[in-house]
Amino acid sequence: MRKFDYSFLKKEIPGTIIGTVGIISDLNTRNQVRKLQYEKTFEKLREKAVIESVKASNEIEGIVTTEERIKDLVAGAAPLTHDEKEISGYKDALSLIHTEHENLDVSKEVILMFHRMIEESVNPLEAETRDNLIMEYLSDESRRVRFTPVKHKDTEEAMEQLILAFYDARQDEEIPVLFLIPCFIVDYASIHSLTGTEEYQDFLRY
Repeated sequence: MRKFDYSFLKKEIPGTIIGTVGIISDLNTRNQVRKLQYEKTFEKLREKAVIESVKASNEIEGIVTTEERIKDLVAGAAPLTHDEKEISGYKDALSLIHTEHENLDVSKEVILMFHRMIEESVNPLEAETRDNLIMEYLSDESRRVRFTPVKHKDTEEAMEQLILAFYDARQDEEIPVLFLIPCFIVDYASIHSLTGTEEYQDFLRY
């Protein structure tokens, strides 16, 4: 079982990057005031960010449609196809993050909730029961294994260990949260087979 440990973030980050993080934190504090002053402008920026994220994230998965159709789906249009259902589910999850982030925390329950929002309208009871391999397709049309995710049988334990490691690191004042977040995302993506757990299937049925 892979060990999740973020203590390296306290000693292996160049000082120049740490300084940049401080600047970003300062700008974020100032933005809280600007949001109150320019509420409509920030709302338009939020809407644009949702559209761009929905478009880019689904393209990574090979789900492509027109920008106008994505705007319609983000605005609340009913999905008509399998791909549009995936786009709409991703949009719903992302919108919830934007509007309710202050009331959400990293937990098994929240992760399952988001996963259900994205997947249940497409294939609610189809569990992933086999181990995965992330393939890379080379220019000569050959393939190679780019990445081997956590095995299906180890998914639940890996998720528990990942979340506990995140909690531990978050309480450490020497670890900037802007370093912790991307590392957590990479480790979460490495698990990759959350939908295969029996607990997830029970969650969907409930």
